[in-house]
Amino acid sequence: MKKWIVLIVVVVVAVGAYIAADTYLFQKKHESPSPGENVHIIQREEAVPQADADVQQVPVQRPATITEIPIPRKESEKSFAELKAELDAVCTEIEKKDYMKAYDLEGGLLEHLDALIEKLAYRPPVVSGETRDLYSLLSNAAHFYRVLGKNDIMMFKDILSHEHSRIEPLMALTFHYLVKGSAGHQLNVNSGQLYEYAGFFLNTLGGQSYLYRRDSVTRTLTKYYSVLILDMADRETMNPYGIDIRPHLTLIQEDLRNLGVLKNRDEYLARLKEIESLVMR
Repeated sequence: MKKWIVLIVVVVVAVGAYIAADTYLFQKKHESPSPGENVHIIQREEAVPQADADVQQVPVQRPATITEIPIPRKESEKSFAELKAELDAVCTEIEKKDYMKAYDLEGGLLEHLDALIEKLAYRPPVVSGETRDLYSLLSNAAHFYRVLGKNDIMMFKDILSHEHSRIEPLMALTFHYLVKGSAGHQLNVNSGQLYEYAGFFLNTLGGQSYLYRRDSVTRTLTKYYSVLILDMADRETMNPYGIDIRPHLTLIQEDLRNLGVLKNRDEYLARLKEIESLVMR
């Protein structure tokens, strides 16, 4: 009994230490809050140049070069070449911005992203049996840091922070790029590997801890697209972990209803209702 108590204490302390490290060491100090969240968080930060402070406090008012990226209603509406051209245009624009200069990417942002996609695909997290041993639990808690490293994590956080005003079309474009590329074997990732990460975010402590350290918009959209991937896996009878989609459908619909800042909220809810009607038959 004493050994079990000691083990539980060690797990709690270790996971708590990692979360604290991620929050206070790896998080950007001036990361912008999501629309609708309290802006007074910014006021507790250290002093920053006025121009930067203005951007952080009102991200929804910041002008963006590409303000509208069409969100395909279904995966088959656009070819992989079309999706890649759109994503390449966005990446080219982003990599020219001041905040990206520190990362000095060789070959451009899209090429770098493709390399990171491959790296993540072939070093997946633990989806089933995460809590069976301490190593798996801690490995999941630090998954992205272990696979990508601090520099790439900081780059992603910078992009999420500075491009937050258009996160919906950007995430939609990235999702369809991954789905179309995996289906046509045009990316070094397959549908099974996408399923692994969907399961990680929806069904593991490590995945959920990552999401709950993100803002509400990023968290909810990540869950939404994870459910779409899980639905595709179910339709292809490729759900080896037996993840039940039904409770996630209910929870994400509730999250979406409570998140009034999403421009395409009605579309997301309609898609989830469509999936729910088929699952409940």
